Amino acid sequence: MAGKYNGMKRAGDWRGKQVKTVRKLSNGWCQIPAGTSGHITSSGRNGLHFHSDPCPCCGIVSKISALDYCDVKLLDPAGYTMPTVRVREQADARIQEKMNEDGS
Repeated sequence: MAGKYNGMKRAGDWRGKQVKTVRKLSNGWCQIPAGTSGHITSSGRNGLHFHSDPCPCCGIVSKISALDYCDVKLLDPAGYTMPTVRVREQADARIQEKMNEDGS
């Protein structure tokens, strides 16, 4: 048994992690197949909040909340950051490069 939080020490440790669904999931608006990849945006008292990666053909992002910790599997526990964090880091790096060019 993996424990209450499926291998994580705290429920909040799931935030920002890249995961893959282990079974078919649905809510009132959408249904996603097992094996769908995405990330956990937050966790609440009812479970995890999952946002899928954009669909390659139509670009839709499915959002499902109140997932049990055993409904998803971690893909890369150490090296994943949420896409918005990566974009912000890239923008900061470009700004720093510009500042270095102007100062030279």
